[in-house]
Amino acid sequence: MLRAQKNGNAPPAVSEADAVERYGKCLKHILHKPIELGHIHLFELLSCRCCSIFKLGITRAELAAMLAQFADAKPVKGVKFTDVSADHWAYDAIAIAAKMGWIEGYPDGTFRPEQTIKRAEMVAMVNRALGRDPQSETDMLAGMKTWKDNADAAVWYYLDIQEATNGHTYAWKTGGEYWTGLLADTVS
Repeated sequence: MLRAQKNGNAPPAVSEADAVERYGKCLKHILHKPIELGHIHLFELLSCRCCSIFKLGITRAELAAMLAQFADAKPVKGVKFTDVSADHWAYDAIAIAAKMGWIEGYPDGTFRPEQTIKRAEMVAMVNRALGRDPQSETDMLAGMKTWKDNADAAVWYYLDIQEATNGHTYAWKTGGEYWTGLLADTVS
């Protein structure tokens, strides 16, 4: 079973298989229509409008397993993380997600697969999987929604949180995207 957050409002227990299935349906639901419109409003995904999985604590390995389902890649050998052995249940998924550039480890060479994922880590992994990657604050627009706990543009997750928070149209340039317009906030 996936673990509930320790906030006093524990959601009902959900099996890992059910949670993965719900997440996959949620991700597919959110991705199909917005991609056709030329934008992706990741905040809708991360705020759980169509599923409640993020009210549960999921591990870094569990997210890698979910994301790997969307890769058009075959399992590879040689996971680069010192704490992911070949017999780990998510070895193939972690290898695929790492090969795709969607996940990264820590400076000490570990991935910490059983560690509960943090908001910033999840946002970064999902952004990478979607190919959403502004390179600097100048790729974004004035008037974007910001957060008090994400005010320092120098921290590693600043761009990822801003990318996920703000619905926008975009265009591509060498090295990533740049925003061309902000969309109205439709998340309530």
